[in-house]
Amino acid sequence: MVKKILEIVAALGAVTDIDNARLVALEMIRQVIWFDRGNFFLYHPFLGVPQGPPVSLDFTMDNYSFYMQHFAHADELLQAYRISNILIARSTDLMPYHEWTRKSKYYNEMLKPLNIHYSVIFEIKDGQMVLGGMCLFRSINNGDFNQEDINMLHLLYPHLVNRLRWHFFLSSVNNTFQPFAQNKLNNMTFLFNRLTERERNVACKVVLGCSNLEIATSLGISINTVKMHLQNIFAKLDIKRRSQLIMLYNFVNQHPVK
Repeated sequence: MVKKILEIVAALGAVTDIDNARLVALEMIRQVIWFDRGNFFLYHPFLGVPQGPPVSLDFTMDNYSFYMQHFAHADELLQAYRISNILIARSTDLMPYHEWTRKSKYYNEMLKPLNIHYSVIFEIKDGQMVLGGMCLFRSINNGDFNQEDINMLHLLYPHLVNRLRWHFFLSSVNNTFQPFAQNKLNNMTFLFNRLTERERNVACKVVLGCSNLEIATSLGISINTVKMHLQNIFAKLDIKRRSQLIMLYNFVNQHPVK
């Protein structure tokens, strides 16, 4: 199992295009966890909604269009998953199965015609950000996913987070900050220079991934003082989130003004 995880991780790291990486992930997962159909979504990390259709195995664009038209807002499995505390959930963990498969319009008009009876669903999260999501489906003849399947996905999960996190960082730099930097990098560097020495220390700690408590302890200040500094930093840089600070800080430092 560990060897196969390492093979999947190596393959994900070797594929630069995110669509190809998602396809590779599905194909390699299928080698160790059989599923009849599968979807791998890429989400907008702050809005938590899909960025276009998924990369799929044996799930067509027509299938996806039908889902979006009729069931995107009436998907009981997704709704149940999001109010559960289960990271990687089987459909049988989420629904009263005999009753649900008998009464659900979503099951009987969407899943059953595709010979789908069982599924595994999980969102790929980095803190509060939802970076992606995966759905794996099985027919009734192939049986439900077992605990070994779920354990395998749990082992793979942090590597999926890392791959999507890296994609998000690169795309944010290339697509958002690059044109901004071409026109206003001088100004952004000036804004960073406006930070006080203590604010720059706090910003550096945030970039290193420190929590407010860790920042307070390392700098010998209170948590409330850390929060005050963060408010001032966000206001001066015209941002709202720590993740934006991290990306902005990294971008400015990787593109020095000449």
